Order: sequence, then C-alpha cells, then structure tokens
Amino acid sequence: MKNNAFPTARIAGAFAVFATMLVACSPLSYTLQLEMNEPSASGLVLNGKSMAVAFVQEPDDTCFAASLADGFAYKLETEYFDGEESVPVFMMEKKEGADYSAKDTLVALIMDTEADVVFLIEPELPATDAGQMALPGIEKFMMNLHVYDSMEPSDQVLNYSGRTAFKPDALHAFQCGVRSAVSFLPVWEQQSFSFYYYDEAASLAVADSLVTTYDWKAAVSGWMGLLKTRNLQKRACYEYDIALGCFMLGQNKLAGEWLDRADADYALALSPGLRKRIDARLGR
Repeated sequence: MKNNAFPTARIAGAFAVFATMLVACSPLSYTLQLEMNEPSASGLVLNGKSMAVAFVQEPDDTCFAASLADGFAYKLETEYFDGEESVPVFMMEKKEGADYSAKDTLVALIMDTEADVVFLIEPELPATDAGQMALPGIEKFMMNLHVYDSMEPSDQVLNYSGRTAFKPDALHAFQCGVRSAVSFLPVWEQQSFSFYYYDEAASLAVADSLVTTYDWKAAVSGWMGLLKTRNLQKRACYEYDIALGCFMLGQNKLAGEWLDRADADYALALSPGLRKRIDARLGR
C-alpha cells in the first residue's frame, strides 16, 4: 500500500556493486535515484493519513451529491490505498442556515468519522422559480469543497469551489468527483539522495542493506550504532546519514537536529544540499 509515512519512495534502480574503495580512512558516498512522492497540487501532504469523505444531501437530490462523493473517494483510494475501499463516505442532510465551511463542522466530522483528514462536498444545484431542484435540465452546478486536516499544524479549514457544466445523472456525477480529487493526489518526481559510508564491515553492512531493501528505519538504527567514534569526520558522516534517514521517514524536525550535530562536528560536502531540502519541507 502507498499509505506510508510521507515521503513515499519508489525504487528507481538497484544497487549492484559499491564504488571502488579508494582510501580506507576516507568517507565514500553512494547516490540513490528515487521517485519521491511530493505534496499534491493543493499543498496537502496526505500520505499515511486516514481519510473520509462526506457530502451535503439536498432534499430533492436522490443521487447526484452521493455519486460525487463516491467518485472523489474512489480516486483517493486508487492513489493512496492501492484501490482498497479505505475511504468511507458519509451523508449529511442539508439544514437551513448551516455553515458547512465552519471549523466546528469539520472538527465534528473528524470526531464522528475518526479520520485524520475529512473532505466535505457541498454541491449547489440550480433551482426552479418554485424553489424545487432542477435536476432534469441542469446545465451547471457549483461544487464547494471543505477540507480539514487534523494533523496539519496550521489547524485551518481549506475551502475550494468551482462551477462546471454537467449532466445530472449518477455516472457523470461520479466522473466529476474523480476529476475533483486530482488536485489532492501526490506528484511523483525522480530525485537523487546520497549517503556516506566507510570501507569497514559494519558500515558496509548498513549500506548494503539499505540499497537492497530501502529500509530507512533499519538504516537509521544501524548508523546509530556506529556513532561511538572519536573521529569527528566519521561521526559527522553517520550523523548526516541519520539526518537523511529521518528526512526520508518524514521526521523533518528531527532530521534538522541531526544535521545540526553533523555540522557541529565536521563540514561535510553533502550537508548544504540536505539542509536546503529539510528547510523547504519545514517551510523555512
């Protein structure tokens, strides 16, 4: 499943043989080519989070809003959960004067659904002069989408809206929901990441395991066991590696702290590049 802690990486190549060892006491580096799962166009980071979709039901709408929500949830499941039915859909009956963009409304949904992120779809269908829903002849409708991520530090409701021409049947509504979810899908980009290692059995074992399994958690644990050295350059290399591992596991603040330790011990050539990535992730 892709429902991993951000960022997710796809293996872009296999490690075959380490570079020729030049100087045993000097650090060497190896570069991994990975496809990284970057934030969606909306800016939200949804990997590893549970999600739920809710929709506001108009009194005379029998299927349109429900089909919108089903299409939206289906697209999220396809990308984040390998197609498994993991995004539940809930209905809310429309109430006169209710503010569906209010934070209290979204927080209540978080509590009811027990999801980390909730998407609330509030379609506005054209009405006739008599005040009844004009479903048979609808040409355009307004879709309002309210999003609340309970794990996002900003603690704000994000609101989106758009008007589109559409047929008022379940199939077309489902397709519209699918298209509306695209802005919340991650973007895959190929990126390079380098780590340090030494021509020593313990160091080579950690490196070999990483490039074979891409298990960053295990690699961090291995590098932690190599920190007991009086060689400041070597210790800085492993501290840098730990920072990189934390970054890959989505632990960005911790990554910055380990990189601070590395920089304090020794000025490494790879450090500025990782620092830039960490700062970007932290919004600095």
